[in-house]
Amino acid sequence: MIQTVSAHFVLYFLSVGQQEVEVTEGSDSVVLPCRTSADLPEGTSVEWTRSEPEFMMVHSSSNQRNQDGFYRDRTEMSKDFLRTGDVSLTLRNPRDGDSGRYVCTVHRDPDVLRHTVVLKYVQKGQIETPSTGTLNPVGL
Repeated sequence: MIQTVSAHFVLYFLSVGQQEVEVTEGSDSVVLPCRTSADLPEGTSVEWTRSEPEFMMVHSSSNQRNQDGFYRDRTEMSKDFLRTGDVSLTLRNPRDGDSGRYVCTVHRDPDVLRHTVVLKYVQKGQIETPSTGTLNPVGL
């Protein structure tokens, strides 16, 4: 007699819109916002990545060895992110090459949260239209 045992694995993928952030030439830093629920469990990890013009690891809460050299010593996240749920990324000394789409990915077993932030680098003398607000994803 052959018995078949099946297991069901569910991966929750939560996706929340896109947010735009502008930074002006000469700024000391810019914050790329990303928030989730507070009191995240141990083992939760966060990755900030870019895929254009090629895949780059911008920041990882668990392993900075894979960080792209372009971002080395320029990124920082709150060390208290598990308690606060604030997984925003501070990017120091922003430059024109930083413009583009960033993806914040929170891995919280079994859930995955992705939030996209588009950074626009504005040279002095250009007109700015600031965006405000932070999304609070539901379900995490």
